[in-house]
Amino acid sequence: MIGLLESIFDFVQAVPDMILWAGETAINGLFEGLANAAALAVETLPSLPEPSAPPTIDAWMNWFYPVAGVMAVAATVVTAYVTFLAVRQVLKIAGIL
Repeated sequence: MIGLLESIFDFVQAVPDMILWAGETAINGLFEGLANAAALAVETLPSLPEPSAPPTIDAWMNWFYPVAGVMAVAATVVTAYVTFLAVRQVLKIAGIL
């Protein structure tokens, strides 16, 4: 009789661990499902074309840092500043400033 009561007591004591294990399993299953969905999405994407020439130093720089975008912004700023200086100089010569 004591052995039966001990086994019931051990089972009751293990219930919180079982609940924790079930929650952990559910969360792991959720993340595994998300990972499988992401892997399926990646598999359905079309393949990328192969590069026609080996990359040069410019290609590596453009890969790590988009130089073209920075150069476009810098060229715009420099053009605006040079235009500002030219207009200011013309206005000074005209005696307006």
